[in-house]
Amino acid sequence: MYVFYPADELLRIYENPIRRSLPLTVNDDAAVNVVYEDINQQRYQQQSQQSQSHQQQRIVVTNDVRKRKEKKRETSQTAASRRQQQIVRNGNGGDAGKKEGRRNEEQQARTMQNNRATGSEEAANHPLKDLTQPSLNEPLKQHNGVALKLVQTVSEFAQELGAAMESHSANVRRLVDEFRSRSGDSRVDVGGMRRVWESLLRQVEADAASHLDLAAVLQQQLSRPTLEASFHRKLQSRKVFAHRDAYEQVVSKTEEKLQRTRLDYKRAYAALLTNEAGGGAEQELKRAYFESHNAYILQLRATNAITERYQSHCLPGLLGEIAEVYEELCGLACKCVAGTSDAAGERSGEQAKRYQAVAKEAQAIVPSNDLQTLARNLSVNATPRKPPRRLYVAPAPPEQIPMERISQMPTLRDELVPTGTSTLPLMEDLKRDYDGLNLEIGRLQDALDALVRMQRKSAESNLYTKVAELQEDISLKRLDLGVAQLRLAAVQAQKELFGGGEAGQPDGVASRKMSNGSTGSPKLKWLKAFKSLKTSSPTTPPLSDKYCFANARLIKRKAGNHVPRSFHRRHHVQVSFRLFVNSCHLRFYF
Repeated sequence: MYVFYPADELLRIYENPIRRSLPLTVNDDAAVNVVYEDINQQRYQQQSQQSQSHQQQRIVVTNDVRKRKEKKRETSQTAASRRQQQIVRNGNGGDAGKKEGRRNEEQQARTMQNNRATGSEEAANHPLKDLTQPSLNEPLKQHNGVALKLVQTVSEFAQELGAAMESHSANVRRLVDEFRSRSGDSRVDVGGMRRVWESLLRQVEADAASHLDLAAVLQQQLSRPTLEASFHRKLQSRKVFAHRDAYEQVVSKTEEKLQRTRLDYKRAYAALLTNEAGGGAEQELKRAYFESHNAYILQLRATNAITERYQSHCLPGLLGEIAEVYEELCGLACKCVAGTSDAAGERSGEQAKRYQAVAKEAQAIVPSNDLQTLARNLSVNATPRKPPRRLYVAPAPPEQIPMERISQMPTLRDELVPTGTSTLPLMEDLKRDYDGLNLEIGRLQDALDALVRMQRKSAESNLYTKVAELQEDISLKRLDLGVAQLRLAAVQAQKELFGGGEAGQPDGVASRKMSNGSTGSPKLKWLKAFKSLKTSSPTTPPLSDKYCFANARLIKRKAGNHVPRSFHRRHHVQVSFRLFVNSCHLRFYF
């Protein structure tokens, strides 16, 4: 014979495999109810104590309310079962006892819950409540496993990121100390540039300290709590899928028992029909037929109740636990990610403010102010000095020369002395040199400007190798331009000796006097000199024997060795043509 139990009792019996063979007779309905209620009460109390002890070890304090509800339900169920037993013992096991027992079973069916679920209404209010098909168990298991793995990955990432932050902080501190020692060796203060450099080092050092704080937050406040909070959910997830397999095994075993009772029922029915002997044998077969019928009906009811209970309460409760596990895992992962982002964002904001302050300080530095400060500091111990200027020094007479002879010599000053020959060739040579140097300076200036433009374009295109090559050419051109300007200054100073007031001295000195001791305008003096040249004798001493303060090339020139004017004109035309061709070539190239 078979005894059917409520779904909770069968599940508890399966979880605690303590099987006892209990005799059951179907002759007396009251006896069946008494035995059923006694067994139900004993096993229910025993399993309730075990389940409560397990609950106290595995669940959190928040389940106290649930325990109180279950305790109230157990009390009401026990009172109802006692009333039913009293009715059965008093012999009132008729319709009233059956109605009372049926009412208790319905109430028990409504109040029975899985000891891990939160209740039928609460368990049914989740998105996974309709995913009860057996084929969906494996996708749910994979989804839950991926969620657990992702939470663990997020926690490990926070841990490793914190370690990387610690290493980065140590490297940055070492780098700051090394470069601070390099710049600290020099005792020369370079003004604002050094102040900005020190500010940058301080902010980078503060950034390293901020990274160290962020590493502590990631490791101690985010990574470790996330991993610890997800550990019990990992165990719960394993138990949920294991218990679903256990539930399905109970349902399958119940189905097997139903099939066996159905087979026994068919055999008893066939034996009764094929019996030809009468009397006691027929009565025995009929009794066996009735017993098999009762066993089949009982097992049919038990199977249907177990299947219905499993599909409508147990399985949705398990799916509710899966949803609860995922919700908490998702919350833990999102909390860890949000905490990491908030901590990094807060420190990034502070870092941005610090570096923006350094950038503003660097942009506010004016190099000319540093140079002025340097000049003031250096000028404290040094007096300003003008460029050295050589003064005219007359030659001293040799010894043993009588004074009469010395007094016969003309007194010369820092000025040109008219000679017997014409000074027009000297003036024309100086003018030609002056014009040629001006043309050369213009050509060099154009070439220098073109090279500077090319260098600027190359720098904008990040062609720094080309920039370095052009810098060599620019430096050479600047040197040539400076030398040409020096020569031009010399020629201009020599021209001023002939022009009187045509051009002033660079240092602001008054124009040189070109008289021979008399007072008067330079124009009248030159007219007198030219008149004296016209009336002089042709036997004029050579130019090299007279005092002539011209440039070196003119002084070395021999008397009577002057180049004809036509040659100078042709040479001037050739030089001008070459300069024009070179300038056109430079414009076409650049």
